[in-house]
Amino acid sequence: MWPARSLREAREHLIAGGMHHHILPLLMERMGPPASTAPTLDHSQDDNDSALDLSSGSRGRETMKSCSSAMSHISAVSHHSSYVSEGAGSSTDILDLTLPDKNATTEVCYVCGDEFKRGSLNYIRTRQANKTSHYPSLVHHPRPPRSRPMDSAGRVHACEDCCQYLLVQWEKFETEKLNHTDRNYMLRKRQTPVVDTTTFVCYICALDYHSSSLRLLYCRSNSENEPYYPQVELQRPPPGASPISSGGMVQVCSH
Repeated sequence: MWPARSLREAREHLIAGGMHHHILPLLMERMGPPASTAPTLDHSQDDNDSALDLSSGSRGRETMKSCSSAMSHISAVSHHSSYVSEGAGSSTDILDLTLPDKNATTEVCYVCGDEFKRGSLNYIRTRQANKTSHYPSLVHHPRPPRSRPMDSAGRVHACEDCCQYLLVQWEKFETEKLNHTDRNYMLRKRQTPVVDTTTFVCYICALDYHSSSLRLLYCRSNSENEPYYPQVELQRPPPGASPISSGGMVQVCSH
């Protein structure tokens, strides 16, 4: 590349020497364009710097997001741990529904779990006190719901039937002189109420009913002077219904 100053001087020299004007462009073409005196800026480094800065900024933002997420997780875990810790500390404040109700008019036997009128239960012992009866195996007996827990003296509340049931065994073991550690007392179980499933067929409507709905109806005159209905005796007895009794009565429903 020719410096601009040299190119001007050569041009002036050629013109002054009488060189034809059409030769000058050809010479300039062969010599090439003049070099620019202004410094050329290298944008490649700037582009690389910009790209580097952009990448760095992206990584910075990702790092900040990760840190923010981690801090949020730590805060949540810390809050949860604090909640669990507080909950564990306040567990004694939760109402235990298996304990007896102080305002109830009934109380529950520690042995069989049945419910009785308040004040009707008696104390029995699980530890030896003088020569009175005591039942160590009751210590391993699970306490029935709403029964009074064993007191510090090892006493529990039991109904009269359970007291007698255990006392009979105590006297037997005493007669046999069996060691207290070898005695295994049988406990009286809670009495399951018997459900009456008896049914009958109504003589009038021929449907099945529970025995609690049974009523007696006269179809003949009677010594009790009760109302009677002769037309009932004229109808055919329904299948499964009890026949007319000797006193002239039939089984009917209360409905």
